[in-house]
Amino acid sequence: MTEMRLRGEVNLSTDQERMDKLAELIEEGSQSPVIREFTLNLLNAKGVKSYDYLGEIEAIFEWVRDNITYRRHVLCRDSFTTAERTLKLRSGDCDNCVVLLNSMLASVGIPVGARIVSSSQTGPFHHIYSLAGVPPSDPKRWIPLDPTEKSARVGWEPAYAKRRDYQIVCEV
Repeated sequence: MTEMRLRGEVNLSTDQERMDKLAELIEEGSQSPVIREFTLNLLNAKGVKSYDYLGEIEAIFEWVRDNITYRRHVLCRDSFTTAERTLKLRSGDCDNCVVLLNSMLASVGIPVGARIVSSSQTGPFHHIYSLAGVPPSDPKRWIPLDPTEKSARVGWEPAYAKRRDYQIVCEV
């Protein structure tokens, strides 16, 4: 069979460029009235009390884990969608799950980050998941959140050979 080559995503060639794009989408999502309203309604429906940051993280994480179906990205390229689009489609790849989960968390004041991982010391990074910082006023601990694994709980993360962490920061 003769090979046909697809070029892939040429505009986002480095991990930093990908993370910058995700940060942009998370900022947009965290400020979305649709995402904030959805998140507040979820927390109220789950009965999460005010100032129960771990309860908020758990409720939001479990909703994304249980209601967003993991689908691989578009062939040969990363595909980034807004939090609103992922919420509407109820599916996405690991990048899309990070955007939605982090947007929901940030919309209620939870500091967020992301961890990219590889199963090989020498291979490229191939998976990403969220990090939530507690306490929100001055995070001392970053909790891994990977909703693409349906049996995952708050704090679980996949095995990896190398990782790189990113914190999403507010520019004033």
